[in-house]
Amino acid sequence: SRDSTQASIILVHGIGGSKEDFTNLAATLANEGFDVWLFDNRAHGKSGGLYSTYGFYEKMDISEIVTTIQKETPNTKIGIWGNSLGGAIAIQSLAFDKRIEFGIIESAFSDLRQIVYDYQKRFCYGVGLKFASDIALNEAGEIANFIPDEVKPLQPVIICHGDADMHINVSNANALYERIESKEKELVIVKGGAHYGLSETAGPAYQKKLFEFLKNQSTK
Repeated sequence: SRDSTQASIILVHGIGGSKEDFTNLAATLANEGFDVWLFDNRAHGKSGGLYSTYGFYEKMDISEIVTTIQKETPNTKIGIWGNSLGGAIAIQSLAFDKRIEFGIIESAFSDLRQIVYDYQKRFCYGVGLKFASDIALNEAGEIANFIPDEVKPLQPVIICHGDADMHINVSNANALYERIESKEKELVIVKGGAHYGLSETAGPAYQKKLFEFLKNQSTK
């Protein structure tokens, strides 16, 4: 209940990951008085499905989790915390399901087509083939039955990104921040931060800031 739990937090892992990626964070959040909900994204871990849809269907999966949370703890506030692809999914979930009241977004992309192109360029030794990445994404969209151009995340509450991220450039964080419609938004850039491990790079002050944000949102 609200009396015994600060809030329920849904943790969303990145591409190629699983719920186990958040084991340590989940334990820390639980010690701070939060209920934590872990799950494997579709086509990941022990979940079914053949394809990731980069948030198009995943946000609906998260809505099912929200419904379950409300049945078990009807008075608790619900927040979401996602990393990388999980961050993009979390942003879309915030826009899709207003029962999710706040979120933390780490290392997320702002435009799926650009990220697919960037990944293709990196794997082709710096040679960018935009037409090829667009064709591949269109084909993926047909196979997985989602619309790539609709996967443009909006409305996070707090965005965190490392300025040394080699997977998703920090410019994505700035783009997301500019496009947010929420009146409550904050951008946190971690100097020297890579795609993963922002907390380790930034030190205790980073985690303290995020936890204080969660606690403040939980008591509103």
